[in-house]
Amino acid sequence: MLCVLKNKLSVISIFIVIGVTVFMTFDFAVWKTKQGVIQSDVQGYYAYLPATFIFQDLQFSYMWDEENKEDIWGKIWFRETPEKVRFIQYTTGIAICYSPFFFISHVLAEPLGYKANGYTLPYALGIQFASIFYLFLGLVFLRKLLLKYFSDIVVSISIVVIVLGTNLAYYATREGPMSHLYSFTFITLFLWCLSQWLEKKRWRDAIFLGLVTGMVILIRPSNIFIILLFALWGITSFRDLLQRISFLLNKWYMVLVMIGFAFVVWIPQFLYWHEFSGQWFYNSYSGEGTFFWGDPAIGKILFSYRKGWLLYTPLMILSFLGLPLLYKKQRELFWPATTILVLAVYILGSWCFWWYGGSYGSRPFVDFYAVFAIPIAACIRFGFKKSWSAIATVIVIGFFIYHNFFQIEQYRNGALHYVSMTKEAYWDSFGRRYPSKEFKNYLEYPDYESVRARVAEKQNTN
Repeated sequence: MLCVLKNKLSVISIFIVIGVTVFMTFDFAVWKTKQGVIQSDVQGYYAYLPATFIFQDLQFSYMWDEENKEDIWGKIWFRETPEKVRFIQYTTGIAICYSPFFFISHVLAEPLGYKANGYTLPYALGIQFASIFYLFLGLVFLRKLLLKYFSDIVVSISIVVIVLGTNLAYYATREGPMSHLYSFTFITLFLWCLSQWLEKKRWRDAIFLGLVTGMVILIRPSNIFIILLFALWGITSFRDLLQRISFLLNKWYMVLVMIGFAFVVWIPQFLYWHEFSGQWFYNSYSGEGTFFWGDPAIGKILFSYRKGWLLYTPLMILSFLGLPLLYKKQRELFWPATTILVLAVYILGSWCFWWYGGSYGSRPFVDFYAVFAIPIAACIRFGFKKSWSAIATVIVIGFFIYHNFFQIEQYRNGALHYVSMTKEAYWDSFGRRYPSKEFKNYLEYPDYESVRARVAEKQNTN
């Protein structure tokens, strides 16, 4: 009995994590708040679905209809071309992920006594609890991936750390419909499918890998650099790298099929761009910002009081500490983990608005937590070498999980500001569940105007 339980600890950890996130979702009850579930970026992600399948109006004129105005007004975010044609800036990846839950909600809306206009309570609940489904899916495949390289107990603790010890707990619950959880899940699927295809070279793995790769990029195009893992996964030396490149060239027909299936995923996006612009490809982010490749804010995005990733999610320091352990024992995992970690820090830090708007911690890193779970697992394995160090490891992890939940409560209560934190504000709120009377005096709103001026200067120079 104990042997069977031991081999299933990682399964138990998944259900514990899902149980906690379900409890958090009901505790936040975002659908009861004034802003509701469909807020911020979600207004753009979601707008595709009711516009296409309910109103057949991708110019969103229905938001002014008196019949639906109460439910829809303020729930759609769009931009306009110079010709005043409305369009959604975000790609269709998240809408595709929402769609099964949208259709279920649409079928149930009227029988439950709600208007079937895409914006009543059943739809909000549908996309809110879609997050729990995708978290579960991601954790199932993260477990399968990690079990290839680590023991069951190490994998079980790693799963708990990745969710409950980080801001993923927040982005799977309070802001679950945002893109980051979905990127996390599909990058996890990408890693699993890639490892399977490289090991077994089966056509079904190639097809799934193509579809998943297309979805990773469609959900968040800036994450395209994850495809470098085609060359780096399982590589231990420069000779291995050359052999991998040769392998990919020899399997060109399978690679071509992958590209074809990735393209299939993008067909709705190409059709949408062509619908409103007449172009098969349209840069919907034009004028919204740029990357300062020569001046990345690496120190700020990692350590600043405003939004430092490692300051607000300290357990992710393990993703750095685990790299030398991987180099020593599992070099085939060292190179892919190191490359993605370094590139993520550089690319995310190079974005002109490096704080990425309002968020709990630095939210764009959540996308890559499946990759970072690998060096974290290496740290946990090292910590479990001896009984005393295993106890110390569990105590430290437990403390920082508590710290993470305390910070989430602070964020919820306004003791951590979503974008204006400073050193003075951080230490004023340290240990407090609620903000002090002086807290607001220590806040400093980001200087968006100076960044926009710098962006404009760069664009004019180019």
